[in-house]
Amino acid sequence: MNRRLRWVAAAAAASLALVLSACGGSSDTEVAAGADGKVKLRVTSLSLCNELGLYTKDGGYFDKHGIDVEFVKATGGNAGVAALQSGAADVVTVSPAAVFNAMAQGIDLTIVSGAGRTTPQTHGIIVKQDSPAQGPKDLAQGKTLAVVELSGTGAALTKKWVENAAGGQTDLKFTALPFPELAPAVVNGTVTAAQVTASEIFTVTKAGTGRSIGNAIYEASGGPTPVSLYAVSPDFLAKNQKTMEQFTAAMQEAAVSANDPNNTKKFDVFSSYCKQPAADLAQIPQVTFEGNIDRPSFMRMVTVVHEAGMIPLDFAPESKVAEFAWAPTT
Repeated sequence: MNRRLRWVAAAAAASLALVLSACGGSSDTEVAAGADGKVKLRVTSLSLCNELGLYTKDGGYFDKHGIDVEFVKATGGNAGVAALQSGAADVVTVSPAAVFNAMAQGIDLTIVSGAGRTTPQTHGIIVKQDSPAQGPKDLAQGKTLAVVELSGTGAALTKKWVENAAGGQTDLKFTALPFPELAPAVVNGTVTAAQVTASEIFTVTKAGTGRSIGNAIYEASGGPTPVSLYAVSPDFLAKNQKTMEQFTAAMQEAAVSANDPNNTKKFDVFSSYCKQPAADLAQIPQVTFEGNIDRPSFMRMVTVVHEAGMIPLDFAPESKVAEFAWAPTT
């Protein structure tokens, strides 16, 4: 299988202003099936080890549901949205905070699938091994913390985490870096800390170059929240409803497989994308994978961004979720 990903010409720190000014040539036509009977979709990817979209394709779940996915590599959710707006992609993967913010500012998107939910072990704030920082309060005064996107979930929840510990507003500074550069920036002393996943925590801990001082994403939100979401334009969804329903169904089937504790083959798949040994990945905490979106976790994230003032209180992101994308209630 060809795992090479086509690059989107977009900067890692693509601002929301760039997205808002992107041309209106988003892909909004019906996608016809090819000679093989499969519908081709262009889906953005961040090329993360445990990215559910990659696992779904590798496991043949998209094929099973009549979809041929081509991954368009993006350096962040805003860059992905810009790709969708310009017609370079059909489906975008983006962090919840970033997509809520984009929709609140006028980008017309519909959320069609989840990817995973956080756990107490899936993320963390890392510092150098010899850093005096022991917790969020130690970052409050003039420290610089790296995140993938300034408008993303990591920045929003880390800000709240540090402010909660400090008892009010701080002068913590954020800088955006491509995901692969987050941990090296901490180790090299370019930044004081970085918001990363369990994979990077494992790597720096094993090397003795860094350590985690807490999980801002989980602790600040008070429970599980979506890791990322997949979205399309409403026009595209209207003309490709059945295809997108199949997309979500494929993601959910892959999620069930990836969540199976007896499925050790998934680590070989993850390893093929991020080049970490499968044996190491088996020791790293994984998100709770999901195609269908868990509503309580989603609404927890909505509360976070409302409280942070990132979106107006009268804007309801849940109204932008396709009905078929929700997990059945029990």
